[in-house]
Amino acid sequence: MILEIELSKLILLDKNPRKIGKEQFQKLIESMKVDPDFLNKRPILVNHSDGKHVVYAGNQRVRAAKKLKWKTIPAIIDENLDEAVMNKRIIQDNKQFGEFDFDILANSFDFDMLLECGFDPEELLGSFADAQGEAESDRDDNECLEPAKDEDAITKLGDLYELGEHRLICGDSTDHCVVTRVMGENKPIIMVTDPPYGVNYDPS
Repeated sequence: MILEIELSKLILLDKNPRKIGKEQFQKLIESMKVDPDFLNKRPILVNHSDGKHVVYAGNQRVRAAKKLKWKTIPAIIDENLDEAVMNKRIIQDNKQFGEFDFDILANSFDFDMLLECGFDPEELLGSFADAQGEAESDRDDNECLEPAKDEDAITKLGDLYELGEHRLICGDSTDHCVVTRVMGENKPIIMVTDPPYGVNYDPS
């Protein structure tokens, strides 16, 4: 059943895979202005869950309706729709009518389901491979690294490195000669000799 729902009650989908350019969006506004009855033939789809009305198909039409300062828009409202069903309908609704953000598809939608909806496998594989690579990279970043072995060390006591405008020395930061060497003619505004925490240091 198609109902008129107030635009103020609607929440747009966070991860909307549909992309639309400024020119396309303006054409959508114009077409809705000329033929508003068309939306009765293709109403937006809304999921009513936890007291919220989330638009899962028709987000761009809602944006256009707001630009036109409409108060309501035709909608089909589902109650507590299953997420898998909702995701499939999102793709089916948009497959013939716009471009997709493949990063969102790769991170938020099932690959096999997208194939069922008519996507070309080659169209998807690159994006899904990139998403998997990023996930593996994140896992690698979170893994604990093995401490380096002593025989692998390259830097030796007294080595001084110049890194652009910065200077780095391997030495005892409580040794006046070491500090003088690394600072040269520069005078620090503040100096922390126990990085990274800067706790109190008692040399006695």
